Amino acid sequence: MNASGVWFWTVPGRLILSGAQHKKEVVVGLDSGSTGIKGALFCPRERRIIEVLPYVRHHNDYDHAAAEMLRGLAERYFVLSVNVTGATGKVLAAAWKSLNVIAEVTAHARGIRYYNSDVAAVLDAGGAEIKFFKIDGDGRTWDFAMNPECAAGSGSFLDQQAKRLMMSVDDASLPEKHFPSVGLDAVIRNETVPISGRCSVFAKSDMIHQQQKGVPDSAIVGGLHESLVNNIKATVIQHRLKGFEGILSFQGGLSMNGAMVRCLAAQLGLPDEKLYVHKHGYAAGAVGAALAGVGVHFDVDDLDIPVRKTRGESFYEPLTDDYASQKPDVEAVLYPLKAGEKLEAYLGIDVGSVSTNVVLI
Repeated sequence: MNASGVWFWTVPGRLILSGAQHKKEVVVGLDSGSTGIKGALFCPRERRIIEVLPYVRHHNDYDHAAAEMLRGLAERYFVLSVNVTGATGKVLAAAWKSLNVIAEVTAHARGIRYYNSDVAAVLDAGGAEIKFFKIDGDGRTWDFAMNPECAAGSGSFLDQQAKRLMMSVDDASLPEKHFPSVGLDAVIRNETVPISGRCSVFAKSDMIHQQQKGVPDSAIVGGLHESLVNNIKATVIQHRLKGFEGILSFQGGLSMNGAMVRCLAAQLGLPDEKLYVHKHGYAAGAVGAALAGVGVHFDVDDLDIPVRKTRGESFYEPLTDDYASQKPDVEAVLYPLKAGEKLEAYLGIDVGSVSTNVVLI
């Protein structure tokens, strides 16, 4: 204790302040996925999860998004350990050596069992991966299955189609432009059209065909959600729920999408009490990672170390998602005619899938 009445004690490599300057000790669970960052805080002293952070979409800038989140938490809490999981978690841990890696399935099983100990199966749906597994009475996982490597079978499928329709996946301030809200409304009213969910290329063709027929975008959006659930059911779940009488947890980023929840319940034929969707299900992996407890002590200085991403650096400007703001590559040149003037010319008409182009030569 110093002259100011503040206690000091140490843990390996650290000096901790108690008294008025003491911060609450926490273990951070960080789920660094393919499209988003999720975080949860476990307090060892209180033996409970004290905070679950909002979902943050990282746009493949996951190292900076994770560093920003961890620096913010280090200002508010004394971070004992950071336990990381997720598709990009190992990449972070390879650079930031004070992070502890937790297996994804283990983290998701432990995380959802924290909220509901009766969960017997998990469908974890994210941006790039859809995982299914069962949990026995002792918390062990089994009967694991995952989607094939195809964009049509994961959350990125919906992201792609939302961009084509110039709708937002995250911003719900305009319900008529919020992709999940539009889809949910169409599903509830049973006003959807069939869209191929086996391939994103075929899905685009189906969308264009429906638009040419004058089908409302809402019906197309609803059909896209139904097709993704049908794909998941056919390629991941398959026969695994035959005779299943337990509780299935739907979690991961797609669990925040009300249209997905509605379609899943309908296609699986599960009653409400058998399909469990927790409000923090999107962060179940982060919660489970936090519950793993104290490991290697976190060093905030690690966050200054550059993360070497597996795909290397790009030498080209990234393509934009804001198609509406782009100017055409070819500028139209107009030669106005005087009133009543006639001339001989060749007329060319190109009727495409989404536009009609006319040229007069």
